[in-house]
Amino acid sequence: MDGCREDEDGKIVLLIGATNRPECLDEAARRRLTRRLYIPLPCHDARRQIINDLLKDQTHTLTPRDFDKLVEGTEGYSGADLNSLCREAALMPMKVIQKLGIQFQN
Repeated sequence: MDGCREDEDGKIVLLIGATNRPECLDEAARRRLTRRLYIPLPCHDARRQIINDLLKDQTHTLTPRDFDKLVEGTEGYSGADLNSLCREAALMPMKVIQKLGIQFQN
């Protein structure tokens, strides 16, 4: 992991690691990853754009006011957190159908 390496075809291999919790990495791993870049959590406008992008192909009934509440309520969320939130929300109708015991026939 020390520096860049060339593979057998002469291509340079560069290892890049990312984590939301660097404190959970052991000391040996942190020592080897010498260059650190801090990427802050998305701001209000960035969260709005991320959520908008995630929902663009989904059918939903969110009003602009609902969207504002969603963006405000996700302060401190990472892009991955927002992705998980939208995926879970997309599955909610299926969970309700299962809970009600509704079955589909082919």
